[in-house]
Amino acid sequence: MKRNVVTVGLALFALALSFNVSSCKGWKLDAERKANEQAGFGKLTNEELENERSQNEAAGLGRICNAEVEKERAENDAAGLGRYTNAEIDAMPLNPRKVPEGYVFVDGKTYEFEENHFESVLVGWDYQYKAVTERKVAAVAPFIIGKTEVTQKLYESIMGKNPSRYKGANKPVERLSWYNAVEFCNALSKKDGLTPCYSKDSSGKWTWNKNTDGWRLPTESEWRWAAMGGVKSKGFAYSGSNNVDDVAWSVYYGSSGPRDVATKMPNELGIYDMSGNVEEWCWRLVFCGGFVNIDTDSIDNNKELAYTTALEASLASSSDCFVGFRIVRSAPVSIATNKAMTAGANLKLRSSEATSSNVLTIMQAGTKVKILELGKSETIDGIVSNWVKVEVQADAKDRDGKPIEQGLAGWCYGGYLF
Repeated sequence: MKRNVVTVGLALFALALSFNVSSCKGWKLDAERKANEQAGFGKLTNEELENERSQNEAAGLGRICNAEVEKERAENDAAGLGRYTNAEIDAMPLNPRKVPEGYVFVDGKTYEFEENHFESVLVGWDYQYKAVTERKVAAVAPFIIGKTEVTQKLYESIMGKNPSRYKGANKPVERLSWYNAVEFCNALSKKDGLTPCYSKDSSGKWTWNKNTDGWRLPTESEWRWAAMGGVKSKGFAYSGSNNVDDVAWSVYYGSSGPRDVATKMPNELGIYDMSGNVEEWCWRLVFCGGFVNIDTDSIDNNKELAYTTALEASLASSSDCFVGFRIVRSAPVSIATNKAMTAGANLKLRSSEATSSNVLTIMQAGTKVKILELGKSETIDGIVSNWVKVEVQADAKDRDGKPIEQGLAGWCYGGYLF
């Protein structure tokens, strides 16, 4: 009988001890959760917190928990650096924290825009021009761009001459051709220890190697995105304001010509004169922006010319005292198998690696693809790159906005991927 009593007593003691240990452990975990929540880490135990940090570190986000990931991304996004963690920014080939003085970082994105043009319409016996607005999609990778147009002071310091008609150290350099602009980009790249983007063959034709880190002219899509204010855009009619006079020199006064740079308000990204002052050379022989009107007698009738989407074709060898340029840099674009990439323009997916092959579909700008195979190298539209066999990823659309089947494979030109 005594033995049974002792046995029962020991069992009750063990149960009580177990309950106390379990309770203590529960209290400890509750205390950890409360302390971590107060520290801004989330309602996690120390073990759960370390698991999150390990997973995020392996993903390249830094040794931080999920709550810290969201906090860093929000802070960097608000600072104009993009929605990235500090570790992601530090790992970027083009670090937005290390932008040279006089330039700004522009985060990449797939964006929509309206492009205005005129179409001739037959009315009776005469043709009349009708304004047409077309909705389009473009995509750009992150880049840095000059806050101002290249000044005469900078141009002369690199090239040893100043072709401008209207002289002034802080005025934009002008009266120079597209060729002059790309030559300046290469010269500045060499001075800064960078690999030039452009090369010229024996026939005088220039090509752009995207797997370089040098200075260059912006593409139309980059220039437009920067002029719109990038991810900070407020949808202004002009670059930085709905009032053209706030941000643009809308008329020339007397014989003074183009004005000193950065004498009007900047846009949302801190970039000056993208509506107004001189027009600017871009890649593929177009120039953007510029004064609203040269004719002082018809300012009010021509203010639409300063819209940030106004683009004009021109010839590479031409020069004008109202045409200058600004420069950009981006991370080198390398193509490799199994790499995820994005279409930077509406891009044809073909049955083989040739422009003469059948078109399977036209992928909308921003379409995500996976590289399956590298093909032959070719120069198309002045860009040196490889043909690549790709697999279309989820949520893809064609040029008309219709869904593309996930997994569709075909060939496209890699020069328009990033």
